[in-house]
Amino acid sequence: MNAKTGFTLLECLIAISLLLIFVTSAVPIWQHWRVRRHLQIVQMQISQAVRLARVTAILSHKSKCIRVIRPATLNIVDCESGRIVKRFVSTEKVIIRWRSNLGRNEALKFLSIGLTDGQWGYFEVMNLGGHRLLRIHVAAVGSIRSST
Repeated sequence: MNAKTGFTLLECLIAISLLLIFVTSAVPIWQHWRVRRHLQIVQMQISQAVRLARVTAILSHKSKCIRVIRPATLNIVDCESGRIVKRFVSTEKVIIRWRSNLGRNEALKFLSIGLTDGQWGYFEVMNLGGHRLLRIHVAAVGSIRSST
C-alpha cells in the first residue's frame, strides 16, 4: 500500500479561505470595540475631573474651575489665583469642549459648597473630524450623566 499522509492543496485552500472569512468578519467588531473603549477612557477622565474639582472645592473652601485648555486637556484650577490643581491629558485623539447654559463656555465653576454657580451644561467629545461621539452632562448640583 502506498498511503500518503498530509493535506492536499484543495484542503489547504479551503482551510485558508475559511480562516480569512473569520478574520474579515472579526475586524469590524474589533474596531467597534476599540472605539467604544477609547470613549470609555475619555468619559472616565472627564467624570474623574468633575468629581475631583467638586471635592477639592468643598475641602479647600475655595472655588475650583475646570478649563479645557487644548483640544484634549482639562485643567482643574483655583478660580481666584489661577493656580493649576490637577491636569487631565487625554491620550485619545479627540476634541473636548465645554458648553454652558449661561454662555460661559471657558470654564465649569464649582463653588466651595460643591455646587456650580447656577451653571449646567455638557462636555462634548468629538473625533478629529468634528463628529460628536459623546456628551457628558453636568447638572448644577454636580451630578454627571453621559449620552452618545
